Amino acid sequence: MHYLHLSAFYFHVSLGSIALILFWIPIATKKGAKQHIKFGQWYSCCMYAISLLGMFMTLLFLSVLTFAYIAGFIGSVNRISHQK
Repeated sequence: MHYLHLSAFYFHVSLGSIALILFWIPIATKKGAKQHIKFGQWYSCCMYAISLLGMFMTLLFLSVLTFAYIAGFIGSVNRISHQK
């Protein structure tokens, strides 16, 4: 799971870097031109992917925390029940 989160993180950062570059191309071109629209769409797609990857990484992190909490709770309950 660690490698899945790490690869999602690197992909998230890479797309963010690409989006930072793509942001300036529509700014420099005339509004409504083909290049403006095309690079604006690419920027938009990058931003959607960045957002989805961020949510995915958050869910991975929260699932690990939840699993650790439940495992710790079950372990403490088992320890208490074995002490009696």
